[in-house]
Amino acid sequence: ELIYMKLSGKTFALFYPSIELGGAEILLSRVAELLSKRGARVFVIDGENRILEKNISDENIKCLVTKLDDPVNVRADHCIVFASHISSLSRFVTLNDDCSVLFWSIHPLNAVYIPPILGVNILSLGLKYLKWINALLFREEVSVRVGVINALVAKNALVCMDGESSRLINSYYGFGYDFEFVPVPVYVDSCGRKERNLQEANSITLVWYGRLCDFKVHSLIY
Repeated sequence: ELIYMKLSGKTFALFYPSIELGGAEILLSRVAELLSKRGARVFVIDGENRILEKNISDENIKCLVTKLDDPVNVRADHCIVFASHISSLSRFVTLNDDCSVLFWSIHPLNAVYIPPILGVNILSLGLKYLKWINALLFREEVSVRVGVINALVAKNALVCMDGESSRLINSYYGFGYDFEFVPVPVYVDSCGRKERNLQEANSITLVWYGRLCDFKVHSLIY
């Protein structure tokens, strides 16, 4: 009840210019609907493909469309942004001065600059090569991100999804921040969770589902 009271009457803007349907789009759509369900007024700021809009069934959620360097004006109490747009938010959205913004790193590379065209190929060689290329050719971009991350941390406005996101940001930039974690929410009722008393002799089967990426192995190792 306390959560509902705090959110009732508040306006949230959720920004992510989607390109295709994926985990990030599903996540933000889910957060939007849960916030709306708890009494908040919610705006979803989507890209021209309108992937988020197509994935939302709550009629109380208003969807706006934006594109690079043609920002939409939004007035909100709070804005939730993935850290992938840590240096470009203002090129998509114009917010009121008293809006509090929270950047959420849901991917280890969200806060790292990946150059266009060859960036993914460079990254495939290893993060240290990407860091070297960025330091050599994109020093200004790296400097902007360092400044933004430091400013956000000072305002308690940057959170991570998990330890891997936190570790990579700290190791790439040489930081030593103790980031807060905001884990990905799931619908518990749909998980079919049952209480089980496991004995030492029991055998259990674990199934892991996810995209095949090198940085996704850590949950399996754990």
